[in-house]
Amino acid sequence: MQVGLKASFMGPHGQLVLFLGNKSPAPLTGVVFAVPPVPQLAFQLGPVPPVIEPKKQVRFSVLAQAEQCCHASLCAFRSCTDSE
Repeated sequence: MQVGLKASFMGPHGQLVLFLGNKSPAPLTGVVFAVPPVPQLAFQLGPVPPVIEPKKQVRFSVLAQAEQCCHASLCAFRSCTDSE
């Protein structure tokens, strides 16, 4: 499997587009993508195809939103300072 990622951020909102490629000669079945809970972030997953055909690529979106800021790991989503 080949995985690609394109990300864009604007304020507290982020959009991730994931690309999954099947490099094998057989279909990949039962494809599932899950995002574990992350404090202060909300995620919305787009539909993920359950099968990736041989030598094909699929893409799907993940929308992210920072609920609260001021943790160093969230600063990619929003400009913030420790005083917020």
